[in-house]
Amino acid sequence: MNDIIIAGKRKFSLKDQVTFADYSGDFNPIHVDPIAARKTLIGHCVVHGINGLLWALECVMKHSKINIKSVRVKFSQPIPLDTLVICSWKPNERTIHLVSERRSTYYSISYDLLEGYEKADGYVLPLLDIKENPTVINFSELSTDKKYLNKFGGNFKNGDQNYCELRSALTNEVVYEICLLSNIVGMQVPGLHSLFLECEIFLFDEKICSNPYYQIINKDERFGIINLEYVGCQLRSKMTTIERPHYQPKSIDAISKKVPKSIDLRNRKILVIGGSRGIGAEFTKVASILGADLCITYFSGYTEANNVVTEIHSYCKSVVKILQLDVTSLSDIDKITFEYDTLVYFATPKILPTNNGFDRNLFETFYTFYCKSFEAIAKRFSDQGGLTVYWPSTIFLDGNNAKFQEYIAAKSIGEKICERLSLTTDLTVFFPRLAKVSTDQTLSLMRENNLDAVDVAIDIARLLSCKFDK
Repeated sequence: MNDIIIAGKRKFSLKDQVTFADYSGDFNPIHVDPIAARKTLIGHCVVHGINGLLWALECVMKHSKINIKSVRVKFSQPIPLDTLVICSWKPNERTIHLVSERRSTYYSISYDLLEGYEKADGYVLPLLDIKENPTVINFSELSTDKKYLNKFGGNFKNGDQNYCELRSALTNEVVYEICLLSNIVGMQVPGLHSLFLECEIFLFDEKICSNPYYQIINKDERFGIINLEYVGCQLRSKMTTIERPHYQPKSIDAISKKVPKSIDLRNRKILVIGGSRGIGAEFTKVASILGADLCITYFSGYTEANNVVTEIHSYCKSVVKILQLDVTSLSDIDKITFEYDTLVYFATPKILPTNNGFDRNLFETFYTFYCKSFEAIAKRFSDQGGLTVYWPSTIFLDGNNAKFQEYIAAKSIGEKICERLSLTTDLTVFFPRLAKVSTDQTLSLMRENNLDAVDVAIDIARLLSCKFDK
């Protein structure tokens, strides 16, 4: 039997995520907090890897009451929420794939069967606590010689609502113990900045451990890879995880120590489009230290914007206002009152590479942010007496990176718009080509030596200061 069976289809919702998080105790923000997830490498909420695995096994169990001895899963790419996922099963090969509508692979799963397996009684796990916040690990302090008792879990009773066929085959306790692997990775090690790469699970019909524990088998600090082993009541598991790169903004106290006193932005009024995060937030802090009064815009990250303002007001007396703005909405743009002499434009979507040719939809997104919306805002700014505009370009234009064609094309058009604005308005427009800067919008799995966002912000302040001094 070589035929492929479509065993199931579904879309995972945020509600599904919260339900699984309550069951497993894995409340990592990348799974349940859309605002926090924006600042991760992936840029949006994704399905818990173990939840996706259990759903795939549930789909298969509905077609055939197989006796699983072991299962291996490779998490090739995360599953976005509200995206159709297809469970594709090859019984003869004992493989399952979770794929997108375009047949791009999310998970690759294989399993072994145990002939004559009889379901054993479930063994009660030790009482587990709810861990409120994911751990932020210190990689260098992780020990490969220590065994960590697994003290944390979720609400076991919520499992009654999930995986009916799987629970019937494996028992409630075994399914719950599989869910705890998500807790170990997402809440404990690597914790907050975790990414699940691979998992292998071996099931037993007898109790093998009374006090479940996990240990770090190996770690590679160069790539952030951590190999874990879990020994539970009725299963063992080997897990490959990674501490994904993450961006940690500097405090305003730390920034103030780097800002040269020779730069003066006093009596300047600056509007920062996209000032709640990334370079925009760091520039806002630098400019406020240098005496400027500012207004920063945000779209959905009010908390992030308010945190920037609160931090600044704890340090200095510069005026910093907050304005909600959807830069893709021309009606929102038409409502802006420009009482500023300087416009700094940092609005950007998540910058993503592509591998399968030019993505027209992605280009349109970049074009809207970097070209169409920017030009509309700059023209209104000019009409209302604005003087100076800063729009960051990219050194990607000096090369030919095939994975960022859409980004490069949009930035190239944006440079031409800057040139046109300089010729047709009274604006002075700066659009230097920046090297890659470390922010939450430029994260990648490869550890890179990118420019420091604060250093870039200081350079921008210096450039604007020179203009003002003329």
